[in-house]
Amino acid sequence: MTLWIIFFLSMSFSLVATPLLITKLRSEGIVDNPGKRRINEKTIPRMGGIVILISLLIILFSFYTDLVLARGFIYGLMVIAICGIIDDILGLSWSYKFLLQAISAVVIIFSLNLQHYNLKIFFITFPNIISQLVLFIFIIGFINSINLMDGLDGLVAGYSISKFIPLLFLSFLQKNILLNLIIITSLGSLFGFLKYNANPAKIFLGDTGSLILGYLLSYSVLSVSPHFSVDNSTLDLTFAIILLSVPLIDTLKVLTLRIVKKRNPFHPDQEHLHHILLGQNIEHKKVVFYIHLYSLFYILDSFIYIKYSQFAAIIIWIFASIVLLNSRKIIQYINNNKYTSKISRLINNISLRFFVKNKLIFLILSFIPSLFILSYFILHIRTTTHSFLILPIIIISSGSVIVGYISKKTSYFIGAFFIYLNFALFFLISFINRNSYNILKPNDEIVFYSSISLILIILFFFLTRKTILKSSNFFTGLDLSVIILTISIFIINNFIKISDINFVIPCLVYTIIFYFWYKILMDYFPKLYNFFYYFSFVLPFVAVILFIV
Repeated sequence: MTLWIIFFLSMSFSLVATPLLITKLRSEGIVDNPGKRRINEKTIPRMGGIVILISLLIILFSFYTDLVLARGFIYGLMVIAICGIIDDILGLSWSYKFLLQAISAVVIIFSLNLQHYNLKIFFITFPNIISQLVLFIFIIGFINSINLMDGLDGLVAGYSISKFIPLLFLSFLQKNILLNLIIITSLGSLFGFLKYNANPAKIFLGDTGSLILGYLLSYSVLSVSPHFSVDNSTLDLTFAIILLSVPLIDTLKVLTLRIVKKRNPFHPDQEHLHHILLGQNIEHKKVVFYIHLYSLFYILDSFIYIKYSQFAAIIIWIFASIVLLNSRKIIQYINNNKYTSKISRLINNISLRFFVKNKLIFLILSFIPSLFILSYFILHIRTTTHSFLILPIIIISSGSVIVGYISKKTSYFIGAFFIYLNFALFFLISFINRNSYNILKPNDEIVFYSSISLILIILFFFLTRKTILKSSNFFTGLDLSVIILTISIFIINNFIKISDINFVIPCLVYTIIFYFWYKILMDYFPKLYNFFYYFSFVLPFVAVILFIV
């Protein structure tokens, strides 16, 4: 329960503090102006990572009692934060940046007592002296790879969320209290920050944010890694490399290309993965979404490595990395292939001629399975046997109504957030007392087929209705967050069975299905926004009444 409180506190702090920071940074002139290598077409404040830093320090000093144990982490965090802040405000030469990053890397190694380990990467074990050098290079290399990855709105923030989630599960199992606090605070801050950092961004992480996130991810992954080693003298770094592969491989590829072409390896160019995808005329927020989705594949592979077969995981990693390295050629082949072009044109013609133009078709096709699913769950809500849950659920539901009513007209994001929260509460209450937590088949085949039908209808209309894909209301920070959250937890739960949270998985899946159903409905019927907004508040209250009576 404490972790949930910390998550909501850090998210709330980020949501409130970020707009204030935006105003302050603008007044101080700490901004990124449009330029040849900039994706922003207007002046955007940078140094947003200061919100994450402040949130972490407040939570640690408020909730963690053994600050002596945390001092190594705090020292390293402050060094890397100073590096980023100076670079964002004044600019910092590469030599000074390297020096400060080197200090933070050494702090990580000694604060986690990693200096005594021999290092294992894939099937190669290095002696201790070489191991420390390789580990040092890994930490600095990864911190900089995150810094170089930060080229699109919401890219690094969303990527970090996707990696912190599996690390939180592992930290939870290892009962690492300090790491639990660090990760849950980082997640809360990032979820709040994405509201302002997702495309179109109102603020950038800046070097402050990207360097801090690189440091946090390095510290977190190296904290859990010793538990997967075969003995107490060897640290297996393979899990960390697989999990964090996207920025590592992309940075290594870019540096290698620059050296081969006899260019300065630290001179910027347009060879990073996000530049390549943008160069193939893929929309900005779709590029971010695709990179996040592909990074989830490496989460799956990393858990195969620690839970099933190391050899199979490495083979999968090699294949996935070859695809990543050849992304430009693969996309060009798909774009130029006459068969894929014909299929794409056929789908577009069908959707434009009949389905997409007729609003009533979507309304009828989607409402039938939606109403059936909701009715089924309402009728099968059981009176709780967990009395301790009643008060928190009533408080959250009541608070949601009050805050939701007050802030309804604040922004589209706020409305979407409360609709997502209300669906989540409804399905959470529906699943709490179930004996079976099957995701799409809750003991009734009709519900299963209704769910599949609704998913297919949503996917078809989502992929074929061009106004949806171009709308600023899609692929928002909230959209990216809920997709990453749902897929990550679904993947992890299939490897790590934690009985206390089994019911969360079907709740998240059904919630995301209805959330995107609502978003497509709003694209077709924007005038019905008020009706659906208030209807979403009715669902959890009906569920609460049935839950306690």
